[in-house]
Amino acid sequence: MRWPWLTLAVFALTLLMVVAQTLNPDVLTALQWNAAAVGEGEFWRILTGPFVHSNGWGQIISNLTGLLLIGWLAEQQWSCRAWAAAAIAGVAAAEASAVWWYPVGGGISVLLGGLVGLLMVGWLFDRRLPPWFRFGVPVVYLLGAGYVVSLTDIHGPPVFAGALVGLVLLSDKRGPATASGAEP
Repeated sequence: MRWPWLTLAVFALTLLMVVAQTLNPDVLTALQWNAAAVGEGEFWRILTGPFVHSNGWGQIISNLTGLLLIGWLAEQQWSCRAWAAAAIAGVAAAEASAVWWYPVGGGISVLLGGLVGLLMVGWLFDRRLPPWFRFGVPVVYLLGAGYVVSLTDIHGPPVFAGALVGLVLLSDKRGPATASGAEP
């Protein structure tokens, strides 16, 4: 098992932002994704929007829990470069679609969508997995992401962006870890 450094770093940053926005609600207003504000030159929102959470404690708890699980799984299967690329692609895809579909908000779920897309490609090409899982789970999940896109929900595009990163970076997919954590 590999230590999930990226996952823990993003978790810590997100938790820090949650504490900041809890202590001072103006932090959320100043840092959340806001398409109009970005259009007026507040470009930092592109980077800060995913780390603040605009829908309360349910969103915060589910996103942080999801990050620990999905982030850890992705770090076990992929290189740090692929993890970061899929996370960034997920955020970028969500923010591009949010211009029309969801112009104000925040949350790390869009980063998670990129990692889920990456995982789906990894599982699709992992010959150690049983065929029903290897093909079934990615196909069903990608079809679900397509349905979410049809609802104009910003959580669909990140999955496809992460999957595209996975296809491009297949050479960064890690093999099974040995007991020491080193690749065989």
